[in-house]
Amino acid sequence: MQFAIMGGNYTYRSNKPPSNVHYMGNVLDLNEYYNAISLLIVPSTIAEGYSRVIVEAARNGIPAIANN
Repeated sequence: MQFAIMGGNYTYRSNKPPSNVHYMGNVLDLNEYYNAISLLIVPSTIAEGYSRVIVEAARNGIPAIANN
């Protein structure tokens, strides 16, 4: 299974992600990110009033798994 991570605040304990993780960094064209994934996982670690990324994924036909 392959994973893609987007954003500028990702850190991994060893500073190198596992071989099955593709770190895309800050992505200006979100279509690039949504074209690279088939499922969105949103494990929020802080309280969010509205997760825009879930709506954007749905708009692109991508299912999402999130916590409350």
